[in-house]
Amino acid sequence: MRLIPVPFVFVALVVCVHARATTLQYDRPVGIVGTLTERRGVDCCTYGKQSEVSYPAVELDRPIDVELAAGAPPDETAVTEVGVTLIHLVIAKKEHWAAFRARIGKRARVQCSLFHAHTGHHQTPVLCEVRGISGAQGFREP
Repeated sequence: MRLIPVPFVFVALVVCVHARATTLQYDRPVGIVGTLTERRGVDCCTYGKQSEVSYPAVELDRPIDVELAAGAPPDETAVTEVGVTLIHLVIAKKEHWAAFRARIGKRARVQCSLFHAHTGHHQTPVLCEVRGISGAQGFREP
């Protein structure tokens, strides 16, 4: 029996996991699938003080990588992120809030535009400006 060194196995696993990530671009319409959740985090500097807040999020079915789109104007806030599995949802419309609340704890498909965190109010490195939330029954990502 031939033994495989542990560091080699670890590197091979990391490469395999990363190879499965889908690459998406900032500021482009996308559809992501995962479980809707409400998380707790620390909001920086509201009225000069830190406070604990809850925020809407999606735990993705599969990790994604996010980068600036080719040909897009330079943006110092659009940092490439690798292996993203949790995304803070930015929800502005009442109907999107209703759809989110109705599906907390369930899989859903979220249509949105991704952007990188740039203030102390943002709870994850990548955020999603929500354009729609629907059920994900039977929907599988490529």
